[in-house]
Amino acid sequence: MKDIPTKIKIGGFNFEIVQESKDTNAGGFVGLCQYDQLRISLANNYPKQRIEACFLHEILHACFHNTSLDSVKEISANEEHIIDALSTALYQVLRDNKLDFSQDEKHSNY
Repeated sequence: MKDIPTKIKIGGFNFEIVQESKDTNAGGFVGLCQYDQLRISLANNYPKQRIEACFLHEILHACFHNTSLDSVKEISANEEHIIDALSTALYQVLRDNKLDFSQDEKHSNY
């Protein structure tokens, strides 16, 4: 992944990405998605791969809330477990296969 951006659009909302030189809370988490505040905080004192994986994890939290999956009791009760499993698997697939879905204007079919 290139450098982590300072802004990202998720579900039509503009999220601010803040990298801090400490753990994002007393629990020692590497990242935190504050959906109501449209903010993703990341601790920047970890290895690059760990921060990238955490960034993807927090994006999935935002998607989870944006799609109202958090209103489904059975799913919401297992949110962290679901997000952790999906983000770990997705990060591995994207990284190992060098997948980049950004549009190249010259080669776009749209």
